[in-house]
Amino acid sequence: MLTATDSHLYFEPRPAQSTAAPHSTGLLGTGRGPSAGQPAGRGPQEARGAALPSRSRAVGQRWRPVPVPGRGAALRSPALARSPARPPGSPASGSPATPLPARSTTRSRAREVPPRSGRSRLPASRGPAGVRCGRRRLLPVEAPACGDQMIVTIRVTFELRRLNCETDAVKEELLHFKAAGGGTIVENTTTGIGRDMNTLKKLAEETGVHIIAGAGFYVDSTHSSQTQAMTVEQLTNIIVDEVLKGADGTNIKCGVVGEIGCSWPLTQSEHRVLQATAQAQSQLGCPVIIHPGRSSDSPFQIVRILQEAGADASKTVMSHLDRTIFDTKKLLEFAKLGCYLEYDLFGTEFLHYQFHPDIDMPSDNERIARIRTLIDEGYEDRILMAHDVHTKNRLMKYGGHGYSHIFENIVPKMLIRGISQDKIDKILLANPKRWLTFK
Repeated sequence: MLTATDSHLYFEPRPAQSTAAPHSTGLLGTGRGPSAGQPAGRGPQEARGAALPSRSRAVGQRWRPVPVPGRGAALRSPALARSPARPPGSPASGSPATPLPARSTTRSRAREVPPRSGRSRLPASRGPAGVRCGRRRLLPVEAPACGDQMIVTIRVTFELRRLNCETDAVKEELLHFKAAGGGTIVENTTTGIGRDMNTLKKLAEETGVHIIAGAGFYVDSTHSSQTQAMTVEQLTNIIVDEVLKGADGTNIKCGVVGEIGCSWPLTQSEHRVLQATAQAQSQLGCPVIIHPGRSSDSPFQIVRILQEAGADASKTVMSHLDRTIFDTKKLLEFAKLGCYLEYDLFGTEFLHYQFHPDIDMPSDNERIARIRTLIDEGYEDRILMAHDVHTKNRLMKYGGHGYSHIFENIVPKMLIRGISQDKIDKILLANPKRWLTFK
């Protein structure tokens, strides 16, 4: 069954007369050479990804603000100025909407909240041409190369153990994501938290969205007794096999290592997994993504351990920075280490952060402001953006923003806040390409 862990989403626009260089797939981007979508059996230096073709969109066209009745200035593509198709059951234009049901202030993961009725799920505006990061891919299984298509990544989390029995809802999200221009998702569910390779493959085949699976292990509390007893060499072999041969008894290969889970303080088992991750990356030249502990010192500690074990910081993403490093001076100090800086909790805004009550979770506006700071300081080449969808209330079916929130809502606000289209394209297209490309 499907749950949710960390996943990323991408846009795969097919460049018409784009001057952008061809690429290989990577989380938030790719470069020239083998792509994450290449057939199985290729060398470890080649990225592996989804096999299905995605809906493409010309990159040569620029999105521009165009007044939309009732919505103010919204981003519309010249080629997509017509109104988007309404999903089944949504009201026709001008028809009255059904009142929304009252929402309880308490939520149980087991209780299903009735979906909002009478409202179209397709927005009147869309993101920049060719956008979409998440994480993204048809699991790195025997897939053809993506050619010159561009990939944008957005992080989403599937975590099958939390979204059990929601396969249909996730499928709807993927179709909506695809209709909004998305092409690839990086699915970061790893060993111990309900990874379901067969379900991911099925979803990719049914929706045409590339899904890239994650190899490795999450935080210590999800490690089995067998995992905790393994040596670094044994852990390394497992990670390498999940990329080269297939995971969980299937021939479906992972295209990224992670999300590798770390706690604070770091446990011995997590320390060994980090060392194994570094050794696997050294062998494969693969992209890596890290879940840091809830301390501003955790990302520094993790990078040090990885580099001492032979990892490449330039191919490593440090996720969840929006809930980890709040001090600007410390953030810029960390940025100097060369990792990708990922703000991946877009759409997550609440008063009480149950995992760490001392932390005040930032709003999306604050995330945009922090990204603007990093751009102004010259780190636009190292920024990634994503969602961390891992609970039912984040899905559109239950009133959440869903997988397309960055495209539909965040990009327009970034433009309003003075972040240029070129910078947005770099964050949502070029950077993911570069990260997801195997060396």
